[in-house]
Amino acid sequence: MSIQPDTISYGAKSDTDFPGWLKDVNALAARSTPDALASILAVFYEREWAGKEKIVSIFREKTDALVYPVLEQALKDDENAALRNASMELYAGLGKRSLAPLTSLLRDDDEEVRTFATVILGNIKDRDGVPALIGALADPDLNVKHGAAESLGKIKDPRAVEPLIDVLHTDMWLQFPAAAALGDLGDARAVPALVGLLDMPGANVPAIQALGKIGDPAALDRLIPFLEDEESSLREWALEAVAGVLSRHPERGSSAAVSAKATGMLIDTLKSESLKARRNAAIALGCFRIANASSSLTELLRDREVREDALEAIIRIGGEGALNDLESYSRDSDPLVRRAAAAALSGIGTERSMKTILPLLADPAEDVRVEAALALARFNTDESREAIARMLSDTAGALYEAEKKALEAYGTATVGIKSPFAYDPAGILPLRDHISERLGLHYDDDRLNVLHHRLSPLAAASGFRSLGEYYNHIRKGQGNGEVLNKLVSQLTNNETYFFRENEQLKTFVEQLVPEAIERRLKGKQKKIRILSAGCSSGEEVYTIAMLIEEAGARARGCSVEVLGMDLDADALDRGRQARYAARSFRGVENGLVRKYFTQKGDSFVVDDTIRSMVDFRQGNVLDVDDAGRFDIIFCRNLLIYFTDQSVEKAAKNLHQLLMPSGYLLLGHSESLCRVQTEFSPVRLEGAVVYQRR
Repeated sequence: MSIQPDTISYGAKSDTDFPGWLKDVNALAARSTPDALASILAVFYEREWAGKEKIVSIFREKTDALVYPVLEQALKDDENAALRNASMELYAGLGKRSLAPLTSLLRDDDEEVRTFATVILGNIKDRDGVPALIGALADPDLNVKHGAAESLGKIKDPRAVEPLIDVLHTDMWLQFPAAAALGDLGDARAVPALVGLLDMPGANVPAIQALGKIGDPAALDRLIPFLEDEESSLREWALEAVAGVLSRHPERGSSAAVSAKATGMLIDTLKSESLKARRNAAIALGCFRIANASSSLTELLRDREVREDALEAIIRIGGEGALNDLESYSRDSDPLVRRAAAAALSGIGTERSMKTILPLLADPAEDVRVEAALALARFNTDESREAIARMLSDTAGALYEAEKKALEAYGTATVGIKSPFAYDPAGILPLRDHISERLGLHYDDDRLNVLHHRLSPLAAASGFRSLGEYYNHIRKGQGNGEVLNKLVSQLTNNETYFFRENEQLKTFVEQLVPEAIERRLKGKQKKIRILSAGCSSGEEVYTIAMLIEEAGARARGCSVEVLGMDLDADALDRGRQARYAARSFRGVENGLVRKYFTQKGDSFVVDDTIRSMVDFRQGNVLDVDDAGRFDIIFCRNLLIYFTDQSVEKAAKNLHQLLMPSGYLLLGHSESLCRVQTEFSPVRLEGAVVYQRR
């Protein structure tokens, strides 16, 4: 069966003609007939986001008796996948109202329709749909049962725990989705059943993943042996699970038995290309108190992405082992590294570490001086107090007030590791959620301590006496400007370098750029536009510009614009300066450096040939304004910090910014597989990219 759209014209498919299209749609909506609604539904996937919202609003205004027969007919249309997808999205968009019709569809004769119904119920995430989904676990069709288990995991209702545990024991084909759902539910009642799967090849992977999400320490001893498994994927999943448990229960790590082989593998993992693996290895080594890991962990103070985790690990291990390295890092050229070294030294807490901190009170960077003062205040000795007093006597104006307030805040709080405020997990949740909603940067519950330690010194130095006061300031709209910019700078990762992820860049040069050139040369608009979202200090932006220049785009008659977009205003300013230190040139061919850079002292400056192609602007992928359309968008190593909800929102915005058939490139550890988007994955030689449908 196939729905045939009405013969009324819909105007252009692009929302650039939205007013004209809206007139046609309103005319159809006024009819309030099944044929009219079917015609509106038939063009759902031809519209941009604004058009889709309009269609959903039309369906909301109609009666159930009119709406749901049309949606059901579309859901059963096996000749038109786009129409089925539109129906599924509208069922979900109508929310709780759709529960009864979907529950009825779970009894349909067509197993594919029943499967669709389970998926939609999971997308609605209403707990009133849980009993129907539990019943669907007994459906004769495997796909229906899979959909029901996955949706129960999304809804996270505790009533699903026991039925899912029963499925683990009775249906081997459902062990994977049932274990994953139990992990999402996070209920410790599932731990014994999941541990029972660890000795079963195939089933042990979802069991390991689920145990890590639940984070119950009772599973720790059974998970640790997998850290030395011969199969690399099992080691990686086990490491993530162990880190998940230890993040919630760090005190359990010191008594755990960890073999020398597993220890060696953890230390080696600190050099992994995977951010998640480096982070998890640092957490595990610190909680296990592996003394011979101190030197390797100290090296990670230069890695902005893992710096906080390495810092925590160094402090947990303690002892004199890391002091030699930390003394060296306290003199590093990067102020962020010096600041981290001061925090680590104070955490170790010996007289030698205090004396290493003292010179940092005269550091040229304000943040380093404040961190050093806070660090010394924790020692509470005559020598440390006198040093702080001398620092304040040599400081004037606003800087004096900031440092004085920071120290006063420290002095009136119960202090945890390197923090001027007492650690209160419940108290930091509103700030975490606000940051996640506004910026997309999300910290899981097991990483709230990292967020606390990152923001406490910043809030104290800005004059706030608690993170609650800091949050209220930002929430009330007073955080626009300098305070918000400092928050963004503190939380975002500016660790980048030229020609990062070479294999993907090779695909970009050899396949995507030639396609863009040919398309532009055949059309009226000759400008190739590329966006680097989350561009940090600009290394990726200039890399793209150099590669396009090398590909001959301008020589063949195209003009080129590469736009760098980031939240961090300070990073963007560094990008505009186009001046980079040697550490930004890992893996860059000397020929390209000579061709496109001019050395000035210890720095390298991008030539005007490349700078003329580049522009920067402050922006957020969750709140994109009108930046025009782009042929290709780079959004690499940004979405890893987002929740699935934020990833889906960002993907919709990026889709809107792309030209038809344009490409989106993500980082090697990122994908859109967990969210609903309008992108089609395209497997090319050397990379998987996403194309606008």
